[in-house]
Amino acid sequence: MAIQLPPPPGAEQAYDVAAAKLADQLKQIDSLDQKLGVVIGAIVVAIAAFAAAPLTGWPKVLIAVGLAVALAPALAAFLVGQYEDAPRPEIMVEYADLNANAMKWQALGAVLRAFEINEPKVRNKGRLLNISLSVAAVLGLLVLLGKGAGLA
Repeated sequence: MAIQLPPPPGAEQAYDVAAAKLADQLKQIDSLDQKLGVVIGAIVVAIAAFAAAPLTGWPKVLIAVGLAVALAPALAAFLVGQYEDAPRPEIMVEYADLNANAMKWQALGAVLRAFEINEPKVRNKGRLLNISLSVAAVLGLLVLLGKGAGLA
């Protein structure tokens, strides 16, 4: 058995801050997923309305392509589901012979790794949501301008 040094005095604070940041990150992921669900639902409703519209020719093609382009990034962002959470319960069982401060010190690395692994996925999810919203907004504006100009 290896000799265990006592954790540094700030170990508990370091763990608590990192764990809070990871919890906030996981809440942000849930929030983005909820927004993506709303966006996907709205685009699907727009697709249904579009399918029932009496459009022909290039306006129909333009709207169909626009809806597909708006839907694709939202679906891609929504389907990302592999996020890290730490510490895993079975790891904490291994640390059961340590005091609470030492347990947190041992688990801190896993919490920091989980946050680091999730961060680019969260940024990408947000970026894809923004792309989807932007395309949908531009498409909506084009449809309104086309209707105003008597093109559709």
